[in-house]
Amino acid sequence: MLSTVKPSPRQVDYLPLEWTDHRLLSLDFRLLTKSDNTSSATANGRGFWKAHPHIAVKTARAHSRRQTFSLARAESLLQRKRAEIESNLINNPSLHPCLSPQLHIALEQLTSLQQYHVETLSLKAGTRWREQGELSAGYLKRTASARLTKTTIPPLFHPTLDRVCVSKDEMLDAAFVFYDNLFAPINSEGSKSTFYSPELTP
Repeated sequence: MLSTVKPSPRQVDYLPLEWTDHRLLSLDFRLLTKSDNTSSATANGRGFWKAHPHIAVKTARAHSRRQTFSLARAESLLQRKRAEIESNLINNPSLHPCLSPQLHIALEQLTSLQQYHVETLSLKAGTRWREQGELSAGYLKRTASARLTKTTIPPLFHPTLDRVCVSKDEMLDAAFVFYDNLFAPINSEGSKSTFYSPELTP
């Protein structure tokens, strides 16, 4: 069985240079056998469509509402456009003055679209990968409130001085008095309990 590797330039996707210096993301290999040279439907065993159910699935979905124009399709379209322009520049360098601006525009649109995907996925995942998580709505407000709660003590009323504490020492003394009274044993010797019961008359 013989096989031939024929990579297509459209299979090489583009990523912004700020993210990575790699551009080859995936490479598909097609295995060419003797059955590819025959026109019989039974050359691939049970038939072409039965042997490749994913092809039939893609064809069936092509006419559904789920295949409407979306950001994913826009990115795929821009990737194909970029690959086509780069292929034309390689085959015919004389077209560089004409195709270079188009390639620049396609790369800018791809970068903007991919950045939009990154920010959207970051919000969905709850990931904070900027300085203070500015991508999350209300994150700075929640962070400020949490820090204020951790570093601020509410006003304490001193049980002995009968006023609000104005210094750190008074707050510590008020806390000491409060917990000292809270965990002090109860003295029940001086307390008396009186039980009233109705008189029973014969």
